[in-house]
Amino acid sequence: MSLKERILRTQAARNKKQELFRKQNAGQQQRDGAALFLLRVRSHNKWSQQDLADEIGRFGVQCSQGVVARWENGSRPVSPESFLPLAQALDCVQREYCADFVRLFGLSNQLRQLELRLRVLGLNSNNPTVQHEALRKWIMATANRLSKNLTGKAINR
Repeated sequence: MSLKERILRTQAARNKKQELFRKQNAGQQQRDGAALFLLRVRSHNKWSQQDLADEIGRFGVQCSQGVVARWENGSRPVSPESFLPLAQALDCVQREYCADFVRLFGLSNQLRQLELRLRVLGLNSNNPTVQHEALRKWIMATANRLSKNLTGKAINR
């Protein structure tokens, strides 16, 4: 293969990758229940994003204000290594609603994967499927229940 062919092949691969990233980030949906829940509980405790990051850091996981901001705006899911420290920071581990906490973030990550798949495939995620809508409703119901238990208030959208 000649140098010219290699350059053209590299440029084609780069263009394909850029197109994939464009589709992946185009038309991101509104915040999901997990993001709204984090924002509600953090605000209720009168913590800044940095305060929550520091609290998570007490449990041995590096976390920054930027990471918390991305969780709250729904652009990033809570990573597996941050999940338990986040639950501990929010005092959800020893309480009876620990299952709701796990369910909320598990379903939220499933929803993000579904929306990502739709965007990568170039499908319109603004016209969600029945499964998509049912998952979103279940997430919001769980987020509201958990928010009421921790803050005494439901999440206002």
